[in-house]
Amino acid sequence: MNKTKLLVFDNKVPNTENIILTLNKTRVPASRHTKFLGTIIDCKLSWKEHISSICSKISRINGVLNNLKHFLPQSTLLLLYNSLILPHVNYNLLVWGNAKKDYLQSIYLLQKRAVRKICNVSFTHHTGSTFIIISLVFSA
Repeated sequence: MNKTKLLVFDNKVPNTENIILTLNKTRVPASRHTKFLGTIIDCKLSWKEHISSICSKISRINGVLNNLKHFLPQSTLLLLYNSLILPHVNYNLLVWGNAKKDYLQSIYLLQKRAVRKICNVSFTHHTGSTFIIISLVFSA
């Protein structure tokens, strides 16, 4: 009961003041977003909250990669990328992956930052070839 939320789906911000839902004589609180099986669902199905959560996690992992890039070989950094970043990106991607490109772009930029750290290239280095090299190294 503690995890139960009332979520009304609408293109506008839904007015939930007039909706009262009770279960077992307990009022269910209204919310604009809630977490369900690790995916944050919002009332507009924009996935903005979920993508923001993913970006926050990837940013923290990027900080760790930045500190470790001087001490670990590229293969280990790549293993960390594939085990710590990719699961967040890939989990439930079929559900939230059709979000606005602006939201998805933030995840892509953070992935590019991680790839640059793994390959030890500059912040302005083009990552198209770098992604290809990393995918070939990982698949070998």
